[in-house]
Amino acid sequence: MKAIKKFLALLLTAVMAFTVVPVFAAQSSSVPEKALSAGRLYGYRVFDDDDTLSYAWISFTADNPAAVTEEQVEENAFDDYTNMNCGAYVNGYVYGFAENGYFYRVNTADWSRERLFADASSYNGWSDMTFDYTTGRLYAVAYNLPWDSGDDETAIEASFLVTIDLLTYEITQVAQITTGILTLAADAQGELYGIAMDGCLYHINKQDGSTRNIGSTGQVVSYAQSMCYDYNTDTMYWALCNISQGVLCSVNLETGAASRLGIIGGNTEVVSLFAVPESEPVVHVESVDIEPAEASIDVGLTLQLSASVSPENATEKRVSWSTSDAGIATVNENGVVYGSTAGTAVITAASLDGGIIGTCTVTVNAAASSSDYQRVDTLESGGDYLIVTRVGGQAYALVNRNASPNNFAAMLVPVVLSADGEYVLSPLDSSESMDDLLWAANGDYTNGFSFRSVGSGLYFAGLTYCNWTAINQTEDLWLPLEHTDGGTAKTILKSVRAEQIDPTAVKLYAGITTGYFNSVIFDYVRIADAANVEFYKFGSSGSEYALGDVNMDGSVSVSDALMVLRFTMGLETLSDAQLELADFNGDGTVSTVDALDILRAAI
Repeated sequence: MKAIKKFLALLLTAVMAFTVVPVFAAQSSSVPEKALSAGRLYGYRVFDDDDTLSYAWISFTADNPAAVTEEQVEENAFDDYTNMNCGAYVNGYVYGFAENGYFYRVNTADWSRERLFADASSYNGWSDMTFDYTTGRLYAVAYNLPWDSGDDETAIEASFLVTIDLLTYEITQVAQITTGILTLAADAQGELYGIAMDGCLYHINKQDGSTRNIGSTGQVVSYAQSMCYDYNTDTMYWALCNISQGVLCSVNLETGAASRLGIIGGNTEVVSLFAVPESEPVVHVESVDIEPAEASIDVGLTLQLSASVSPENATEKRVSWSTSDAGIATVNENGVVYGSTAGTAVITAASLDGGIIGTCTVTVNAAASSSDYQRVDTLESGGDYLIVTRVGGQAYALVNRNASPNNFAAMLVPVVLSADGEYVLSPLDSSESMDDLLWAANGDYTNGFSFRSVGSGLYFAGLTYCNWTAINQTEDLWLPLEHTDGGTAKTILKSVRAEQIDPTAVKLYAGITTGYFNSVIFDYVRIADAANVEFYKFGSSGSEYALGDVNMDGSVSVSDALMVLRFTMGLETLSDAQLELADFNGDGTVSTVDALDILRAAI
C-alpha cells in the first residue's frame, strides 16, 4: 500500500465543529428486507492497491476473501463526505460516522443512506464500533490526537469507550481505555474485544472500560482496522491492514492469536466490517413511555417530548409520532409538539417494532394577544429592538451568534407573533430567551442605524458583502442600515440570504450576499432580493384590557365571569396576563369572589 497514506489520523479527518444541538432526522417506518447473505462478510472499501477502484460497499467470503463483490460503488463517496470511517450492523442497517463528522444510517437493502446528526463531541475521530445485542447498545471507540504531535503524525493521545443511543443519538462516554485500541467487536455473550496498535487483543469491560491483555495477534498493525463477530460460525473476524497488505484474519479470543485467511481483494483496506446473522438475536419492545405524560403549552409554542422503550436492551428503539387532532396540536418525527389552537390532543409514540404505544395528553391554551415587544415604525437611538423577518410564512428574529471568526454572522431564531402581527410573544423554542434576541439601536434616522447585540455585544449592519474573518472585531467595520423615507423601516438588509446549514435543523442562518468562509465562497439560499424586516421595541406598552376582560375580547361580560369560575374549578387554564385581569378584587388570588364581582360588573 502507498506509504503516503498515513495512519488513522489521516484516514479519519477531524470531526467538523458544529454548535447545533443534535436535531433528529426523519425516522424510517420499517425494517428493510434482508437482501444480504449470511454466508458472506461485508465492509466499506477505503483503499486498494488498484487506484482505479472507488470507495464502495463490498462483500467476500472467509474461504476466498480475494474474490471481492462490489455491492454498492460510491463514485463520489456519499456525495457529501469523503468516505465511511467506521460502522456497525444492526437489524438491516449500518450505523456509523463518515469523515465529515456526520453520523449516518445505511439501509443494506439498497445501500441508501440517511444523515442522522452531526458529531458535536470533543473527540478527534472514531476507530471502530459494534452493536451488543445483549444490552441493545451501540459501542464505539473514539480517540484524541495530541495538539502538537511533532514528527509523529500518527500518534494517538487517548482512546475512549462510548455508547451511542440509537433512539436519541446521545453520545455517552463510558471510560478512557487502553490507548490505541483500533477495533471493537462484541461476541454472542456481549463481551467486548479490541485490537490495539501494539498488535495485541484486549478484552474490554463495558461497565468501567478496564482492559485485559489477552495476547499478541502476531501481526503488525497500521492504518484503519475493523473487526466483527459472526454469529453463524461463532468466529471473530478481523480486517487487518498494515503497511503492505489488507488481510482477513480469524482471531482466537482465548489466546489473541490471529490466523490469516487470505488477502482481501487487491490488498483492500476495509472498515465497518460486519456479518449478517442467519437468525438475528432481536429483543422486542414491550412498552413505550412518553415524558411528560401530560403537558400544557400556549398556542404558537412548542414542546419537546421524549419517548423511551422497554426493555432497555430492545434492538429497535425507534418510534413514530402521531396526534389525535392536528387542528389542535401537531407533532413532528422528533417528538416536537406545536400548539395550533386551544383544546386538547393526545400525542402517541408507537414503536417501529410491534407498534407498542405510549401517549401524552397535551392541553393547548389560548395565546396571549400582547407583550412588551410591540411593532414600531420609527427607531430611536438607544432603544432595544427585535429585528424580525419572515421566511415561508414563519417569523424569525435576527440574532448574532458568531462565536468565532469562522462561524456565520447571524442566526434567524423562530418567534411567535400575536394574531395581528403587532407583538412578538415569545421565541418558538422555549430554550431561547427573548432578552438574548435584543439589539440596541445606535444612530439617527437621517444617517441610519447600526445595531449592537444586547446579549453578546456584537455589531451588525447590512453590508453587500463582508470578509468573515473581520466580523465583529470592531464597530467601525459596519456600515449603517438603509432606511426608507417617512420613518418606516423596511426593505433594508438588501443582500441578506439565509442558509439552512443542516437539513434536519430547525434554525436558519443569515449571511450576506457573498462571504468568505475559510477562503471558500459560499452562495446562500435566498430569502429575497430585498428582505422586509420589522422592528419590535422592548418596553412598548401593550394593548390595555379592562380589569375583568379575562378572555381579552375588549369587553367585560358574563363569559369572563364563567371563565374565572371554570378556572377555580380546575376546568380552565389562564395565562399570566389573564390571571392579572381575573384578580378583580386585587387580593392576589383568583377565586369565586372574583367571578361574582366580574358578573356584577357585566350586568
